[in-house]
Amino acid sequence: MELDELKNAWNERDPQSKPTQPLTTKFFDTLQKKKFYVKLNKIILPEILGSLVCLGGAFFIGFNFAKLARAAYQVIGVTGVVILVALPIVSWLSIQDLYKTVDADQTYQEAVRDFAFHKKKFSRLQRTNLLLCYLLLLAIVLLLPAFLEKKGVTGNNNFLVMAFSLGFCFLLIFSKWVIKRYQKTIRQAEDLLKELAP
Repeated sequence: MELDELKNAWNERDPQSKPTQPLTTKFFDTLQKKKFYVKLNKIILPEILGSLVCLGGAFFIGFNFAKLARAAYQVIGVTGVVILVALPIVSWLSIQDLYKTVDADQTYQEAVRDFAFHKKKFSRLQRTNLLLCYLLLLAIVLLLPAFLEKKGVTGNNNFLVMAFSLGFCFLLIFSKWVIKRYQKTIRQAEDLLKELAP
């Protein structure tokens, strides 16, 4: 008796409570594409944050440009600002194509092939960004004495060597960690994209 009552209750339930969208292949693909973009966001969000930091640094140097009394400091300051503005541009170029890999008009095979191409382009632009970061480190270390002159930092050779060494070690360790993390994220996104192929 209880089984019949359960069947009747199931058949008489509100039609609005029934699932409105069946789990079709297209629906599954949409879910996979969302997972793909979630993976890429692990790269995009840190890049946006880094770009904001770079633009803030460029603003700081520009705002304190009057402290750069010597011509050499002014040249280094302008170079630093150019690098700080170039870094977000290169960063944006590196992620723009990568994010647009999945196009509704493409076949899955084309999307996988395009992603492989954009992945290589992303790696090249990230290497360019890394080179710019080392040039920026040099510019910042050379500018520190001008910004910290009134605080007792005179810009002697020991200070410059120590600041550059510490900055270089930090940048080396941090860049290796970021590259490793980005490669893992891109590999996971590529695997998700390959799963879409029929």
